[in-house]
Amino acid sequence: MLGILYYLSYVLSGIYVGYVLFSQYRPCEKLSLSLAIGTILSVWLPAIVSIITGRFNIFSNIFALIPLLIIDAAIYIFNKKTKKTTIVGMYKSWNRRESIKMFLAVFPLFFITYLIFQGHVLADVSGDLYGGQSTYGDLPMHMGMITSLANQGIFPPDYSILPGTRLSYPFLVNLQSASMYLMGTSLRWSIIFPSLFLSLSCFIGMYSFAYSFVKKHSSAVLALYLFFITGGLGFIYYLGKDGMMTSIFTGYYMTPTNYPTFNLRWVNVICDMLVPQRTFLIGLSVVIPTLLLIKKALDKNNNIHMLFAGIMASSLPMIHTHSFLALGIICAGLLFAGARIYESTIKDWIKKWGIFLLPVIMFALPQLLYWIFNQADGFLRLHWDWVNNGDMWLWFWVKNIGLPFILIIPAFLYADSKKRLWFGSAFVIFVIAEIIAFQPNEYDNNKLMLIWYVFAAIIVADYITAFYKKIGEIKGKKFIAVIIGFVLFASGTLTIGRELVSNREYRQFSVVQAECAEVVESSTPADALFITGHQHLNEISSLAGRNIYAGSTLYVHFHGLNYSGRYAQTKQIYEDAEAADSILKEIGADYIYISSYERFDFLVDAKLYEMYPIVYNEFDITILAVSDRAIAAGELISKEEG
Repeated sequence: MLGILYYLSYVLSGIYVGYVLFSQYRPCEKLSLSLAIGTILSVWLPAIVSIITGRFNIFSNIFALIPLLIIDAAIYIFNKKTKKTTIVGMYKSWNRRESIKMFLAVFPLFFITYLIFQGHVLADVSGDLYGGQSTYGDLPMHMGMITSLANQGIFPPDYSILPGTRLSYPFLVNLQSASMYLMGTSLRWSIIFPSLFLSLSCFIGMYSFAYSFVKKHSSAVLALYLFFITGGLGFIYYLGKDGMMTSIFTGYYMTPTNYPTFNLRWVNVICDMLVPQRTFLIGLSVVIPTLLLIKKALDKNNNIHMLFAGIMASSLPMIHTHSFLALGIICAGLLFAGARIYESTIKDWIKKWGIFLLPVIMFALPQLLYWIFNQADGFLRLHWDWVNNGDMWLWFWVKNIGLPFILIIPAFLYADSKKRLWFGSAFVIFVIAEIIAFQPNEYDNNKLMLIWYVFAAIIVADYITAFYKKIGEIKGKKFIAVIIGFVLFASGTLTIGRELVSNREYRQFSVVQAECAEVVESSTPADALFITGHQHLNEISSLAGRNIYAGSTLYVHFHGLNYSGRYAQTKQIYEDAEAADSILKEIGADYIYISSYERFDFLVDAKLYEMYPIVYNEFDITILAVSDRAIAAGELISKEEG
């Protein structure tokens, strides 16, 4: 409960700050900006204090409340002097009708997301811990970051799955959960609770941003659903084929939006991005409100709000690097081509963007130099046609995105000059992502392309609603609307159905593994180094938050890390007991972990059991102590048993 209250203190502070600073904006816009401010404060204030103290622990999190209170106090004084708003004034100025319409639009998406999260994150089934289809692969890595940040307290942190290597992956969303975990919230709810707020922020942000362009509720709602119920024409591959429709709900990634066999790769945003991709989730919850604030500042010629937008943008590199890059590309397009459209002199236009860039240079550049560029060496490479595997270029995109892709050109021609400017700036993201791979896994470019798709969804939604209105009362109009709705949303809806069916379907950790993790977490040093296999479902790293010598290639390879030497050493440790001792001393290992995974992957040398004392032996899990301190500590038992 304490962890949840701690998180909510940032949310409420963000709402207060946002409603004072942006009191003149529409209710949905104020709420979107406020939630983003709360998110930025919740990740960066504990991080900044931890950088100063060199530790991330309960005290650094408590001390982070001091600058939070200072910010609230400063906003209170500012508000009192300027008389911008009061609590009573906020209530009286609340446009209930508009707010209700917005919440009715976003609630179905939020409810779907809640249902998926509660069945996809460490769902307890008789002690075993289950997830769903989309969290089976990615979530254990994020859990390992959360538990290692909370348990080890080293800051800035290393990879717990490759200790000694700086954690340059954008980890702040996991720092947010680690704060809650430190304060007693379960690992499950440390992930689910903030994720629900971040998801709501994404939905409100998309609706608000779309509305700022289209000025119509119907168009904003359609843009919202075009983006989050992404689908394409993948459903046509399943029509009239025996067993294919059933396979959607029973197979592993055989959905109409994510089935590589059919070259279907434009995934559903809720199922395959918001739920499993935690950095994308938090990135989207910040980048869309930042874009909204830039648009409002340009529309109203408000340089102070451009400064605030720059501050929000500067927080992004270690929140989500892809979102920061996409934002930078869009801003470059606006800077280059926007002065005439916004009827600004070149001097004023440059000044406006200089104000925006000032905090970006001051705060974002150090993040890039210390973390991002440190790991990104060698990532960039030319790679044409994203992940298209054999289709003609045009057909690949038509079948993956569907009708919205077909309508982009007429929608662009229908749009006014400002919509064209913004879409054109965002379209550069699509072009770049089609020819350059930014990570070892070229599929990850979809995190860039989806920011472009935000704008595609907006102009296409505006075009569809205008076209529907223009055709008047022709015969069969409603039938046509139903057909178009089916084509737009069939694939995405089927994918969401599959994800809901997969709730609690995939076991990630057995009750034996969970109990072992509890013992390890409670009775070994926080910095203990374990030798384990390379399975991604690793309770030592994910649940216990301990360092393992070399983690799964599913993570370390696609993060561009050098792990081959450690893999060779790990194999030698398990299979050659005579050579193991010198390697173990050289790398400073404390324990050797042996389970069914290790016995399957290695020919475990039986002499290991003779050379090192067994300190844990339950069912198929055996742990050997190898370092002096581990041997001196003796048998591993839980605190309750102790």
